[in-house]
Amino acid sequence: MGLKIHLLGPPTLIKEGHVIRPHSAKVVALLAYLILEADRHHSREKLATLLWGESLDTRARASLRQGLYSLRQTLGNLADACLELEEGAVVFNLHQDLWVDVLELRTLAALDTTDVDRLRRAAQLYQGALLEGLMLPDSPTFEEWLFFRRDTLEQQALQTLYTLVEQLIRQGTPQEALPFAQRLVTLWNHSMKGLTST
Repeated sequence: MGLKIHLLGPPTLIKEGHVIRPHSAKVVALLAYLILEADRHHSREKLATLLWGESLDTRARASLRQGLYSLRQTLGNLADACLELEEGAVVFNLHQDLWVDVLELRTLAALDTTDVDRLRRAAQLYQGALLEGLMLPDSPTFEEWLFFRRDTLEQQALQTLYTLVEQLIRQGTPQEALPFAQRLVTLWNHSMKGLTST
């Protein structure tokens, strides 16, 4: 029984064909952070500061405990395999029954860049910015982390689309390249707009 997690575009969790709704936006943020920073120890203090830094220390730690409890509920039967809760730290372990679009995109992008099928799959995975629509103005440390992660993934998507268009044209299929070229231009304009507004 696997869990599919879409973090590109509006975050969506799917289990057995049904959408799972986590307790709050901060639980989604915590899950995304732990997945993208997996296989390493995160002190509870750091995680509490990351998402509840505006609260008093004791309240932030209590919020983290509640968030981790909600996260276990969200992960269901994968909770024990994925989530190690130590006294002072949290470790997230990736599992074969856990599919995450960002991780799949990373894998595909690292493979042979002339393989059109892989490039097409990678391009289709990029459905929008990381955690699109999720904003946590009371968590500036998380927002900063998210800003840089979004930028890295957007650049990766731009490179993927550019290479895919190039390969399709080289193969003599410009009509197939056209929709990807249009997506490339749209994403490029969005990227440039983001640069001028910062």
